[in-house]
Amino acid sequence: MFSDLTKMVTMQNLFHDGGFSYTGVTQGVIDRMASE
Repeated sequence: MFSDLTKMVTMQNLFHDGGFSYTGVTQGVIDRMASE
């Protein structure tokens, strides 16, 4: 589950943000995992 979620968010943010995506992905995954 963690791998799939990370991959999904990573792909979305890479297309949208480019260089900034890595930070966004990391924080986004942490927030999602924390809420669940």
